[in-house]
Amino acid sequence: MKVVVRDSCVGCSFCKLSCRFDAIEVLGKAEIDHERCTLCRRCISYCPLSALVVE
Repeated sequence: MKVVVRDSCVGCSFCKLSCRFDAIEVLGKAEIDHERCTLCRRCISYCPLSALVVE
């Protein structure tokens, strides 16, 4: 399982700001560093567009 960024991401950076593990970069849209991501799902709860999902 991993966090996936959908096309609806607009790069608002709420997910990046919420991530305690510095696992997200925003370069146009969010990009997840799967090596650092712990699947805590905090970023998912902070995304106003529901652009992040676990698959």
